[in-house]
Amino acid sequence: MTGFFHKKGRYSSYAEAAELPHPKLPPEVFIILHRVLIRALQVLIADAQPLATMHEDSITSALQRVIENRLRQTGEVSGFCEPFFERVTRQHECDSFDGSRQQERPDLFFGIRPDDGFRCRIQSDQWGVFAECKPVDADHFAGSDYCDRGLVRFIQGAYAWAMQDALMVAYARHGRAIATHLAPAMESRAYLQAQEAVGPLSEEGQGLHRSIHRRHFQWSDGRGPACPIAVYHSWHDCGSA
Repeated sequence: MTGFFHKKGRYSSYAEAAELPHPKLPPEVFIILHRVLIRALQVLIADAQPLATMHEDSITSALQRVIENRLRQTGEVSGFCEPFFERVTRQHECDSFDGSRQQERPDLFFGIRPDDGFRCRIQSDQWGVFAECKPVDADHFAGSDYCDRGLVRFIQGAYAWAMQDALMVAYARHGRAIATHLAPAMESRAYLQAQEAVGPLSEEGQGLHRSIHRRHFQWSDGRGPACPIAVYHSWHDCGSA
Protein backbone atom coordinates (compact mmCIF):
# COMPACT_ATOMS: atom_id res chain seq x y z
CA MET A 1 0.00 0.00 0.00
CA THR A 2 2.95 2.34 0.34
CA GLY A 3 2.77 5.24 -2.10
CA PHE A 4 -0.98 5.17 -2.74
CA PHE A 5 -1.39 8.72 -1.48
CA HIS A 6 1.92 10.37 -2.27
CA LYS A 7 1.41 13.94 -3.42
CA LYS A 8 4.17 16.38 -4.26
CA GLY A 9 4.27 19.60 -2.30
CA ARG A 10 4.61 20.88 1.22
CA TYR A 11 2.63 20.04 4.32
CA SER A 12 -0.27 22.42 4.73
CA SER A 13 -0.28 24.65 7.76
CA TYR A 14 -2.68 23.55 10.48
CA ALA A 15 -4.17 27.03 10.30
CA GLU A 16 -5.30 26.49 6.72
CA ALA A 17 -8.60 24.92 5.74
CA ALA A 18 -8.65 21.29 4.69
CA GLU A 19 -7.79 20.78 1.06
CA LEU A 20 -10.77 19.95 -1.17
CA PRO A 21 -11.32 17.57 -2.68
CA HIS A 22 -9.38 15.06 -0.63
CA PRO A 23 -7.01 12.91 -2.73
CA LYS A 24 -8.57 10.38 -5.04
CA LEU A 25 -8.44 6.79 -3.81
CA PRO A 26 -7.00 4.25 -6.26
CA PRO A 27 -9.29 1.49 -7.61
CA GLU A 28 -7.10 -1.07 -5.81
CA VAL A 29 -8.54 0.08 -2.49
CA PHE A 30 -12.07 -0.80 -3.63
CA ILE A 31 -10.98 -4.07 -5.20
CA ILE A 32 -9.57 -5.06 -1.81
CA LEU A 33 -12.75 -4.00 0.01
CA HIS A 34 -14.86 -5.92 -2.51
CA ARG A 35 -12.84 -9.05 -1.71
CA VAL A 36 -13.17 -8.34 1.99
CA LEU A 37 -16.97 -8.23 1.66
CA ILE A 38 -16.95 -11.48 -0.33
CA ARG A 39 -14.91 -13.19 2.38
CA ALA A 40 -16.95 -11.74 5.25
CA LEU A 41 -20.19 -13.00 3.70
CA GLN A 42 -18.60 -16.43 3.24
CA VAL A 43 -17.85 -16.45 6.96
CA LEU A 44 -21.45 -15.55 7.77
CA ILE A 45 -22.77 -18.28 5.48
CA ALA A 46 -20.45 -20.83 7.09
CA ASP A 47 -21.83 -19.67 10.43
CA ALA A 48 -25.35 -20.51 9.18
CA GLN A 49 -26.51 -16.90 9.06
CA PRO A 50 -29.78 -16.74 7.04
CA LEU A 51 -28.73 -13.99 4.63
CA ALA A 52 -31.80 -14.57 2.43
CA THR A 53 -34.14 -13.41 5.21
CA MET A 54 -32.01 -11.24 7.51
CA HIS A 55 -32.82 -7.56 7.89
CA GLU A 56 -30.41 -5.07 6.31
CA ASP A 57 -29.15 -3.78 9.68
CA SER A 58 -28.55 -7.30 10.98
CA ILE A 59 -26.41 -8.24 7.97
CA THR A 60 -24.45 -5.00 8.14
CA SER A 61 -23.83 -5.36 11.87
CA ALA A 62 -22.64 -8.95 11.44
CA LEU A 63 -20.41 -7.92 8.53
CA GLN A 64 -18.81 -5.13 10.56
CA ARG A 65 -17.95 -7.52 13.38
CA VAL A 66 -16.33 -10.06 11.05
CA ILE A 67 -14.45 -7.43 9.06
CA GLU A 68 -13.15 -5.50 12.07
CA ASN A 69 -12.57 -8.27 14.62
CA ARG A 70 -11.27 -10.94 12.25
CA LEU A 71 -10.30 -9.89 8.73
CA ARG A 72 -8.58 -6.57 9.41
CA GLN A 73 -6.52 -7.91 12.27
CA THR A 74 -5.47 -11.23 10.73
CA GLY A 75 -4.62 -10.12 7.18
CA GLU A 76 -6.67 -13.03 5.88
CA VAL A 77 -7.57 -11.04 2.76
CA SER A 78 -4.46 -9.92 0.92
CA GLY A 79 -3.92 -6.16 1.27
CA PHE A 80 -6.50 -5.69 4.01
CA CYS A 81 -4.62 -5.26 7.23
CA GLU A 82 -3.28 -2.85 9.79
CA PRO A 83 -1.91 -0.23 9.72
CA PHE A 84 -3.09 0.94 6.28
CA PHE A 85 -6.75 0.17 7.00
CA GLU A 86 -7.79 1.57 10.32
CA ARG A 87 -10.88 0.71 12.35
CA VAL A 88 -14.04 -0.32 10.48
CA THR A 89 -17.12 1.17 12.11
CA ARG A 90 -20.88 1.38 11.74
CA GLN A 91 -22.91 4.58 11.98
CA HIS A 92 -19.85 6.84 11.66
CA GLU A 93 -21.20 10.27 12.62
CA CYS A 94 -20.47 13.10 10.21
CA ASP A 95 -22.09 16.30 8.98
CA SER A 96 -23.34 17.01 5.47
CA PHE A 97 -21.33 19.28 3.15
CA ASP A 98 -22.85 22.50 4.54
CA GLY A 99 -23.52 21.34 8.10
CA SER A 100 -27.29 21.61 7.62
CA ARG A 101 -27.68 17.90 8.40
CA GLN A 102 -25.73 16.77 11.43
CA GLN A 103 -24.93 13.30 12.68
CA GLU A 104 -25.35 11.64 9.30
CA ARG A 105 -24.57 7.92 9.71
CA PRO A 106 -23.33 5.87 6.74
CA ASP A 107 -23.72 2.12 7.18
CA LEU A 108 -20.00 1.33 7.16
CA PHE A 109 -16.88 3.45 7.35
CA PHE A 110 -13.42 2.13 6.52
CA GLY A 111 -10.74 4.29 8.10
CA ILE A 112 -7.57 4.74 6.07
CA ARG A 113 -4.20 5.83 7.35
CA PRO A 114 -2.21 8.01 4.94
CA ASP A 115 1.30 6.79 4.17
CA ASP A 116 4.49 8.70 4.94
CA GLY A 117 4.44 10.50 1.59
CA PHE A 118 1.03 12.07 2.18
CA ARG A 119 1.06 15.82 1.53
CA CYS A 120 -2.52 16.95 1.97
CA ARG A 121 -4.38 18.58 4.85
CA ILE A 122 -7.56 16.56 5.37
CA GLN A 123 -10.67 16.84 7.50
CA SER A 124 -10.23 13.65 9.49
CA ASP A 125 -13.90 12.77 9.95
CA GLN A 126 -14.32 13.02 6.18
CA TRP A 127 -11.31 10.90 5.20
CA GLY A 128 -11.89 7.24 4.40
CA VAL A 129 -14.25 4.99 2.49
CA PHE A 130 -17.92 5.73 3.19
CA ALA A 131 -20.17 2.77 2.38
CA GLU A 132 -23.94 2.56 2.13
CA CYS A 133 -25.49 -0.92 2.25
CA LYS A 134 -28.89 -1.87 0.84
CA PRO A 135 -30.87 -5.07 0.22
CA VAL A 136 -32.06 -5.45 -3.37
CA ASP A 137 -34.84 -8.01 -3.72
CA ALA A 138 -38.54 -8.43 -4.38
CA ASP A 139 -39.39 -5.96 -1.61
CA HIS A 140 -36.45 -3.58 -1.96
CA PHE A 141 -35.91 -2.23 -5.45
CA ALA A 142 -32.71 -1.13 -7.15
CA GLY A 143 -34.40 2.16 -8.01
CA SER A 144 -36.45 3.20 -5.01
CA ASP A 145 -34.22 1.70 -2.32
CA TYR A 146 -30.65 1.38 -3.61
CA CYS A 147 -30.68 4.58 -5.69
CA ASP A 148 -33.26 6.84 -4.05
CA ARG A 149 -32.29 6.05 -0.44
CA GLY A 150 -28.64 5.11 -0.84
CA LEU A 151 -26.69 6.26 -3.88
CA VAL A 152 -28.27 9.71 -3.89
CA ARG A 153 -26.73 10.52 -0.51
CA PHE A 154 -23.28 10.64 -2.06
CA ILE A 155 -24.46 12.88 -4.87
CA GLN A 156 -26.28 15.32 -2.59
CA GLY A 157 -23.33 15.66 -0.22
CA ALA A 158 -24.75 13.89 2.81
CA TYR A 159 -21.85 11.41 2.86
CA ALA A 160 -18.30 11.52 1.48
CA TRP A 161 -18.70 15.12 0.32
CA ALA A 162 -14.96 15.82 0.63
CA MET A 163 -14.00 12.56 -1.07
CA GLN A 164 -13.78 11.68 -4.74
CA ASP A 165 -14.83 8.05 -4.22
CA ALA A 166 -17.41 6.05 -2.27
CA LEU A 167 -18.84 2.53 -1.99
CA MET A 168 -22.32 1.07 -2.42
CA VAL A 169 -22.96 -2.47 -1.20
CA ALA A 170 -25.98 -4.57 -2.22
CA TYR A 171 -27.34 -7.66 -0.49
CA ALA A 172 -28.86 -9.01 -3.69
CA ARG A 173 -31.60 -11.62 -3.50
CA HIS A 174 -34.08 -13.23 -5.87
CA GLY A 175 -31.66 -13.02 -8.79
CA ARG A 176 -31.19 -9.25 -8.71
CA ALA A 177 -28.09 -8.13 -10.64
CA ILE A 178 -26.36 -4.94 -11.69
CA ALA A 179 -26.85 -5.41 -15.43
CA THR A 180 -30.53 -6.30 -15.27
CA HIS A 181 -31.72 -4.19 -12.34
CA LEU A 182 -29.32 -1.42 -11.33
CA ALA A 183 -28.27 -0.20 -14.77
CA PRO A 184 -31.86 0.41 -15.99
CA ALA A 185 -32.81 2.05 -12.69
CA MET A 186 -29.88 4.45 -12.90
CA GLU A 187 -30.55 5.30 -16.55
CA SER A 188 -34.12 6.33 -15.72
CA ARG A 189 -33.06 8.74 -12.94
CA ALA A 190 -31.72 12.01 -14.26
CA TYR A 191 -31.08 13.31 -10.73
CA LEU A 192 -28.23 10.80 -10.38
CA GLN A 193 -26.26 13.03 -12.77
CA ALA A 194 -24.39 10.12 -14.32
CA GLN A 195 -21.21 11.26 -16.01
CA GLU A 196 -20.18 7.66 -16.59
CA ALA A 197 -22.75 4.84 -16.62
CA VAL A 198 -22.33 1.89 -14.29
CA GLY A 199 -20.00 -0.71 -15.75
CA PRO A 200 -17.53 -3.41 -14.68
CA LEU A 201 -14.28 -2.09 -13.29
CA SER A 202 -12.05 -4.89 -14.57
CA GLU A 203 -11.62 -8.62 -14.46
CA GLU A 204 -9.36 -8.10 -11.46
CA GLY A 205 -12.30 -6.54 -9.63
CA GLN A 206 -14.21 -9.85 -9.67
CA GLY A 207 -17.58 -8.30 -10.39
CA LEU A 208 -16.92 -4.86 -8.93
CA HIS A 209 -18.59 -2.06 -10.92
CA ARG A 210 -18.21 1.72 -10.95
CA SER A 211 -20.20 4.77 -12.01
CA ILE A 212 -19.26 8.47 -11.93
CA HIS A 213 -21.69 11.21 -10.96
CA ARG A 214 -21.68 14.99 -11.11
CA ARG A 215 -22.40 16.84 -7.88
CA HIS A 216 -23.86 20.36 -7.99
CA PHE A 217 -23.44 21.60 -4.43
CA GLN A 218 -20.80 24.16 -3.46
CA TRP A 219 -18.13 23.50 -0.88
CA SER A 220 -18.19 25.87 2.08
CA ASP A 221 -16.02 28.98 2.55
CA GLY A 222 -16.01 29.79 -1.14
CA ARG A 223 -13.93 26.77 -2.09
CA GLY A 224 -15.83 26.20 -5.29
CA PRO A 225 -18.12 23.54 -6.75
CA ALA A 226 -17.84 19.94 -5.65
CA CYS A 227 -16.05 17.64 -8.05
CA PRO A 228 -17.68 14.49 -9.51
CA ILE A 229 -17.68 11.36 -7.36
CA ALA A 230 -16.83 7.82 -8.44
CA VAL A 231 -19.10 5.28 -6.77
CA TYR A 232 -18.03 1.65 -6.67
CA HIS A 233 -20.81 -0.97 -6.63
CA SER A 234 -20.15 -4.18 -4.72
CA TRP A 235 -23.08 -6.61 -5.18
CA HIS A 236 -23.36 -9.96 -3.43
CA ASP A 237 -25.76 -12.84 -3.97
CA CYS A 238 -27.50 -13.47 -0.66
CA GLY A 239 -29.91 -16.12 -1.96
CA SER A 240 -33.70 -16.20 -1.92
CA ALA A 241 -36.20 -16.49 0.88
